[in-house]
Order: sequence, then C-alpha cells, then structure tokens
Amino acid sequence: MTSVSTRERILEAASTEFAERGFAGATTRGIATRAGVNEVTLFRHFGNKQELFAAVLGRGAQARALIQKTVEALYELPPREALFQAGLQQLVGLEQNLPWLRLQIIEPGTGPTGMKVPGFRYRSTIAGYIREWQRRGVLRADLDPDIAGESFAVGIFGFVLANKVVFPSDSPPTREAFVRQFVDIFLTGMENH
Repeated sequence: MTSVSTRERILEAASTEFAERGFAGATTRGIATRAGVNEVTLFRHFGNKQELFAAVLGRGAQARALIQKTVEALYELPPREALFQAGLQQLVGLEQNLPWLRLQIIEPGTGPTGMKVPGFRYRSTIAGYIREWQRRGVLRADLDPDIAGESFAVGIFGFVLANKVVFPSDSPPTREAFVRQFVDIFLTGMENH
C-alpha cells in the first residue's frame, strides 16, 4: 500500500468521524480503526488531531476553489445555461463533501483553537455574474445582485442539505432536473420582459 493511499484513507475516515462526532467527540483511535491503520501510522501522516482536522477542512477548500474557477469561466454563456452549470457544480461539490457539510452543522465554522473554514466567494461570484447581465440589460436592474447571489447559493445548498443530510430522500429529483427547474424559477423573476 502506498503512502498516498494510506493518507487518503485516513482523510476519508477522519472526514466521516469528524462529521459524525464533531471535533471533540472524534478520536484518533476511531479514525485509525475506520482507516484500517494503527494510531502510529495516523500520527506519522498527521502529527496530531488538530493537524488532521485542518487537512480535512483543506480538502473542502480545494473543492470550493474548483467550483469557483468553474463559475468564473461561465461569463460567456447566457444566464440560463451559465447558472445551470454553476448550480450543478455547486450541488455536485457539496455532495462530494457531505462529511465536511455535516461537520459544519455539528461545529459551525470552527474547530480547535478557533480554526475557521476557508472562505468561499461563490455568492459574490454569482452576484458579479448577475451584475454583468443587469448591465447588459438582460436581467432586471431593480434587483439587488448581492441578495440574488445569496438566494441562488442558498437554494442549491438547501437542496443538498434537505435531501442528503437532514431528510435523506429515497427518490429526490435528479441533480440536473432540480437545477434546471431551480434556475428557471430563479431567472423568471429576474429577466426583463
């Protein structure tokens, strides 16, 4: 087994353990057991529980950076398609980071010694995108783009939170169907007629 795969297994196990038990309740022994390694191996890869926690949060930051980059590349698409792509990327990114999301519910935004989750500009990026299409006359100029960006981000987040964390559903709509309908409803209220 390579060092990289062991490290990844430990990170996966830690993500799950922190998500289920929070920082205080998670143990290095429990994480090591989930990962199929001994605690010595865990400590060889991560000096202590705080470093492991920081690495788990860092994985979420990497996923958010990828979504940010994808969203910023959408300025050339018409609003309906761009927001569909942006919403789908956010939804998939959140689903891929469910342990991180659960952890934020258990211990919102903080961990040991006040560690904060790295910032993410998704809402402000969507607001900037809306501002640009308002400038072009496609979207209503009387609506606050910051509130619209917040509403968009929260709508996608809410779908994941409801269907994957709080009230897991056996038959939620597909990602694509939800995002298409959500974007349609969202833009219907914003488009100039």
